[in-house]
Amino acid sequence: MATKKDHFGEVLERNGVKYFLGISAFLYILGTVIFNIYLKKLGSFEFNLLQLRYMFVGIAFVLITSVLPFLIWSIYGIARVIRGPEPQPKKKLAPMQKAKITRARNEKQERLFNRWKLAFMIFLPVWIATYAWLVFPEIPSGFGGAKPYAARLIGTEEAIQKINDQIAFEAGVQTEKLPFELLPGTSGLTTGANVLILDKSDSRIFLLLTRDLYLSSTSDFAKKMLELGKMPEELESADTESFQVKPLIVSAEGIDGITLSLYEPLVGTTTEDLQLAAEIVAANPDRAQEVSDAISEDLPGVGEKIVAAVQQHQNTLPPDTVNPVTLVDPVISLEEVINEVIEESVDTTFLDFRALSFAQATALIDTERRSGVNSENRRVLIQSVTEGLKKDFPDAWAQLDPITNFLVIGQTDPDFAKKIKEAFRGADNAETVMTRLNTTEKTEENPFTEVRAGALELLQNSSQTNTQGNREFVAQSLQNYFNNKSPRRRWFWEEGYMLDTGVGHEKFFENLEKVFTDPTDWDEFKTLLVDFETKMNETCEDGILNQDETAIDCGGVCEACVVVPLATCEDGILNQDETEIDCGGVCEACVVVPVATCEDGILNQDEIEIDCGGVCDACVVVPVETCTDGILNQDETAIDCGGAICEACVVVPVETCEDGILNQDETEIDCGGAICDACVVVLVETCADGILNQDETEIDCGGTVCEACVVVPTCTDTIQNGDETGVDCGGICLNACE
Repeated sequence: MATKKDHFGEVLERNGVKYFLGISAFLYILGTVIFNIYLKKLGSFEFNLLQLRYMFVGIAFVLITSVLPFLIWSIYGIARVIRGPEPQPKKKLAPMQKAKITRARNEKQERLFNRWKLAFMIFLPVWIATYAWLVFPEIPSGFGGAKPYAARLIGTEEAIQKINDQIAFEAGVQTEKLPFELLPGTSGLTTGANVLILDKSDSRIFLLLTRDLYLSSTSDFAKKMLELGKMPEELESADTESFQVKPLIVSAEGIDGITLSLYEPLVGTTTEDLQLAAEIVAANPDRAQEVSDAISEDLPGVGEKIVAAVQQHQNTLPPDTVNPVTLVDPVISLEEVINEVIEESVDTTFLDFRALSFAQATALIDTERRSGVNSENRRVLIQSVTEGLKKDFPDAWAQLDPITNFLVIGQTDPDFAKKIKEAFRGADNAETVMTRLNTTEKTEENPFTEVRAGALELLQNSSQTNTQGNREFVAQSLQNYFNNKSPRRRWFWEEGYMLDTGVGHEKFFENLEKVFTDPTDWDEFKTLLVDFETKMNETCEDGILNQDETAIDCGGVCEACVVVPLATCEDGILNQDETEIDCGGVCEACVVVPVATCEDGILNQDEIEIDCGGVCDACVVVPVETCTDGILNQDETAIDCGGAICEACVVVPVETCEDGILNQDETEIDCGGAICDACVVVLVETCADGILNQDETEIDCGGTVCEACVVVPTCTDTIQNGDETGVDCGGICLNACE
């Protein structure tokens, strides 16, 4: 008879896939709910976050949640053991009584189970919300939680710059404040700002922008205030917008990896810090002493002056206080008051110069910590400090001691950047910095020959047993030795794990001994290390003619080369790129004998002309076109004349009564005769034509052309002329004058 256990196994076997998918879907949905409750707190929602991530979240929740019932069940079991077995009835019970007792016990257990089930159904959603809000953010992301890890992204310059721009936009931090550094020894890879990575896939990266991001891009004073929780929440500033946790999903395209080497903020108070301190005191008078102490730690006495100025401006100066600041005009703004105090208390030019030098030295320390000594970056730092001193502090620069000044002698010092930084720490003027630089001593690095001799001795004492385990041990011992003797040059042997390369190679010790025997300085040593790495990477499958191979990847230490007969144009084989055996391609062209046809363009068969006559169609005789064939052809414009070939045609003009030529039977040009109209005779005007024309005043006299007219006196012309003694009287006139 099958037991319930066997029956359950059969059901599980039949429905295993269904149960598996059901449980998976439940965990996925559960994880989605938890993750998005968490995101809801951040003001976001992302269903397609990283898909598989939801499953891990669901599994983690179930595992953590199951701990509590397990503990209760364990305590209950321990209690039962301590209590001992239930007392058995002394007298034997009848079957009916046993059944009744069993039924009562089962009903009790059923009621208890239902109560537990109801309690669990009420407890589960409350626990899910509590878990998502409080527990989930504290569990590391690798264990199915949402606690991110701080890192910096490494990628192409374009990708990092784009992500920095997104971070600046979302967090309200100025892009210029976000770190952006080229990684030495790489082909254009850069690192960006500090980020908190919640999760990462091949296509997207989920970041959390928090207060820590601002700490990575602000000054030492602001960082100190934030860590103490003294930044006023009501302070309106673009930088404080980043204090609210914000989710951001960026593209993973162009991202190569991450680094846990975080950016160090500026060390040293700046003018921005002093202005920020005044704003904090103005918004939170009860924090005045803390702000004053934080400022005065780096700039003694300045913090007290700023606090007093703010308190006096707000009429909150404590009684019996010696006021170090006297306001010229109590009406001026707080910003003007603080600027005045800053100008009186500190050299703002030096303060900014010091902050810049701190930032450059800090960045160089971080770079050399990862990649070793960088001569070019050291030169840039020296040039920046030198130009700043020369330009703005000539009196301090005049104190330069060319024999002892660290800027001159310390360029190869292992702690160069650190000592430059210390020269500026706490200094309140350029003269102090120059005095420190003149007295800073250079730390001499262990001579290369001494380091090399010790490494060679270690190698010779440890290389007698040529096994892979011993080779790995020696490689690690040499790395530890170099890290102690010359820690600043560790990137020589850590780049590509050079000393670990080829520990599985039989000639590891042999080749490594040459690296420690031949060089005389660090540069030669590095060159030989690179050669060593290359040689250890030589294999019979690298596609390179190396080792003692006679051909690529065969012969010598590799398998014998397979001799393939040389392909020629006379081997009787269709090979190479021949089109037919031994012809075509790289060989001579194949000789093709064409089949004679009436369309091959060749005069063959019994053709009279190409492709006609004989066996082909009769040839069509086409007359030769000429300029004397009496046919309008070629490009003639008229029969046998005109065009580009024949002579131009002679044009005979048609005679008309309007051609301007005296022809036909015209008596004059274009008139007269039997064809054209009669000619119109135009009379010539003269002073003897008997006509009043031209400008004559009388017929044929007067005007500008003809002679003046002769006036004959009369006795009736109303003019006294002739021999008249009066007008028209006397003289020849018959009537006597009255």
